[in-house]
Amino acid sequence: MENLSSADLDASSKTPLYIGISGVIVALVAVVIGFIAFSKVSELEKQLAEITGSSDAIAAADARSSANEEKIDELTASTSKFSNDVREAVTGVTKDIKDIKKSLRSVTIQAGTALKKVEAFESRGVQVAAQPKPKTSSSSQSAASGKPVATTGDETIYTVVGGDALYKIAPKFGVSVDDIINANPGMDANRLRIGQEIVIPSKQ
Repeated sequence: MENLSSADLDASSKTPLYIGISGVIVALVAVVIGFIAFSKVSELEKQLAEITGSSDAIAAADARSSANEEKIDELTASTSKFSNDVREAVTGVTKDIKDIKKSLRSVTIQAGTALKKVEAFESRGVQVAAQPKPKTSSSSQSAASGKPVATTGDETIYTVVGGDALYKIAPKFGVSVDDIINANPGMDANRLRIGQEIVIPSKQ
């Protein structure tokens, strides 16, 4: 057996110490690596949560966009319906205007026919009294002034206008109320109708 030197003895005694120190260093390195890995995992989880939140926000935005599109479609439909209603209203008004023009032409033709009839009456000796001119242009005063009356022989046909009463009509023709009542048997003297024709007898 060879004799060991003091240097060899010192190296052998130091080997376990080195091994222990190396183990501690390895453990520390493992702890540091584990901490770094845990931090990275936490950061990745945080990023994943943000991505998930962003995805939810995008989904909510898509839902709002779909709702807005539905509202836009409803508004478009309402606008289209309103346009159709306006178009129909304009068409109806245009038709009414045409009908009114047609009616006016018909009234004009009838007025011309009536004028010809009046001329025919006058040519046969029937006198037609002219309508008195109203003092003002108001319709109420014009109506109160009376309408044309036709005279045939000893009698006059008078057309009742608004505000007429027998006690107002009689003095215009120089007759009494009783004379008018007697000339119109069956007439209700207290209920004259506008447009009603009554016989005015000749002056006695």
